[in-house]
Amino acid sequence: MSRRADLLEPLKLPALVLAGVLLAAVLLLYGSGRFANAMADAHSELERRLTDANIHLQRLRGQHANLQTDAEAFARLAEHGLAGPEQRLALVHLMQVLPGETGVDQAAYQLAAQRAYARLPSDGGAPLNLSASAMTLQLA
Repeated sequence: MSRRADLLEPLKLPALVLAGVLLAAVLLLYGSGRFANAMADAHSELERRLTDANIHLQRLRGQHANLQTDAEAFARLAEHGLAGPEQRLALVHLMQVLPGETGVDQAAYQLAAQRAYARLPSDGGAPLNLSASAMTLQLA
């Protein structure tokens, strides 16, 4: 062996170790970069899902408020006896027997077709999915 080769012989093992460590460092940096990108993508996806969930929650809160308003309006109607099962047949029967039972000579009535119950502006104006019938009554 030459003198130069003899001088480099003791450095072969440390050079191989250094090359291995550098290779491991490069692989770790590459892997950590990919991991960081994957975590950033996952974070973006979770933020998007959180935004969607918040939008959905706000929509549900609005629906809840509408339902509460409708329940209050229905309760006010029920307090005045204006809500409940269909009473048109009972009303027709009452109009037939009213003159004889009350001493009224003549009772004439007219029931209009059912229509959607119109909400008051103070109730927000949204429909309640209730029906109403107008009635005209003439007593003699």
